[in-house]
Amino acid sequence: MQKFKDRIRQLTARQRGKNLRQVLGDIEPVVRGWGLYHRRYNVKGLFKRLDQWIRMRLRAFLEKKKAVRHQNRRIPTRWLEEQGFKSLSSLLA
Repeated sequence: MQKFKDRIRQLTARQRGKNLRQVLGDIEPVVRGWGLYHRRYNVKGLFKRLDQWIRMRLRAFLEKKKAVRHQNRRIPTRWLEEQGFKSLSSLLA
């Protein structure tokens, strides 16, 4: 899991000169591959926590500053999904 999180950190670094859609396109194969590999285990709670963490990273990328708790209320999850964010939890359904 540490390698997965390190890869997501690398792809969502605030210093990257890309827009949100490009970042989502970059992280989608990583999330999908890791999720499909691990979904056969009892991972519902883990996927939920990782989804929250990934959304926090995306929000920090959008605002170009360190993530803080109240960020999650300023940029709704639904908006991220409309932009193309695919969550780990969606792979379980």
